[in-house]
Amino acid sequence: HVDLVSTGPDEFVSQIRMHVEPLREGADSEEAFDLLKKEIKRIKWLDPATIELCVNKYPWLTMERAEIITAFCALMHPVMAKQNSFIFSKANIMDLVTKKRSINHSAAIADLFLARFDPTNPLSDDELN
Repeated sequence: HVDLVSTGPDEFVSQIRMHVEPLREGADSEEAFDLLKKEIKRIKWLDPATIELCVNKYPWLTMERAEIITAFCALMHPVMAKQNSFIFSKANIMDLVTKKRSINHSAAIADLFLARFDPTNPLSDDELN
């Protein structure tokens, strides 16, 4: 959970509460610590729905995938709301793509997006098709 605490005019401190568990036997502690540092630096910028998705609902889902799924839902809303703003509310779209029956498909779409825009080895047009 992230709280922003005001320390003055236009100044805030982020307070982060988290549950941390010991590493599994054989896990690389340096690699895990580097990942933890990276994620802590990003956490205050994340949408609460993203955090809920990858921390509480689907712990196997990475933070990157959860961010992409949340972003795609936000992008779909204005397009779909033109047809029916009640049925295609942001919450309904998010609920639909994160249900147990569809989360694997959503994760696969996020993986495809990550592969396509991987700066070190992007997915080519031929591979995408």
